Order: sequence, then C-alpha cells, then structure tokens
Amino acid sequence: MAARSHPCIYRVSSSLTDAGLYQQAIEYDERTARHSNDIHGPDHPDTLSARNNLAVSYRGAGRVQGALDLRERVLADCERILGDDHPDTLSARSNFANSYRDAGRVQDALNLGERALADCERILGNDHPATLIARSNLARARDAAAAVQQLDTATPATVADLQPPSDASE
Repeated sequence: MAARSHPCIYRVSSSLTDAGLYQQAIEYDERTARHSNDIHGPDHPDTLSARNNLAVSYRGAGRVQGALDLRERVLADCERILGDDHPDTLSARSNFANSYRDAGRVQDALNLGERALADCERILGNDHPATLIARSNLARARDAAAAVQQLDTATPATVADLQPPSDASE
C-alpha cells in the first residue's frame, strides 16, 4: 500500500526504520494512524495506509505478532471498504502473506501469496509494480518453505560428522 496524501510522512517513518530506530518509528506511525483516524475516519484509505505503515515498523522492530494482527485487520478492512480487486487490497493481501512468513506460518504464506500473485496478474497485469512485488514475496515464501522442508528431512549429525577431515591421503 502506498502512502497517500503525505508521502513525506511515510519517508520519515521509513528513514527511522532504516536507521534502526524502531521504537521512534512505531511512535511516529502510531501518532500518524491516530491523526488520520481522527481527521478522515477509520475507513479512509489514508488511515488504512497509515495502519499498514505501522505494521511495517512493528515488523522492523521484531514485533512479528503485532504486525501479523495489524495486517490481518488492514486486509479485512481493505476487502470490506475497497473490494477484493482494488490495488490497495491486492497489496494488503501480499503484505499479510509476508507477515505469515515472518511468523513461521509458511503454508499460510504460500497459500495467500499464490492468491495475491494470481489476483495481481489478473487485475494489474504481469509487469505492474505490485505484481512484481507479489511475485518476489511469493518467491521468498517458497524459499522459506524449502528451508523448512530441508530442516524436516535433514539427518541428525553424528559424532563422525562433526570431526575435522583427516589429512591422510587414500
């Protein structure tokens, strides 16, 4: 979801997050979301965008469950207010899939990520920036699933596996 009426607000939050100042970014985003809610109301696209930005800051701060919960509400609100096929709803769906991945819910991330990509391709086309992001997000979910699968099928190391290689030639 893109920052709307005030792109500089998003840039400030993004800069704080990039600098590792997560708590300051969260405080800024919470204040921005409250302000947008007070001015525009809870169903305005700017308010939805502000809440999405707060979820980004939560994620940066490692507050995975907080980001997951907030993105779930943002997606539900986007679907209710904007409809299933609105570009902001498509982005919210892809973002929520990322939060599933961050929370270790890889199968949920794959399922929702596949839906997000298919919807983006159908509605926006193969080369739209949101489609490219959805494709990249799904690739990361697939990588996470492969890593989980590899861990699940790995053979436990034995003492011999942990020994340094012998210098003796055969």
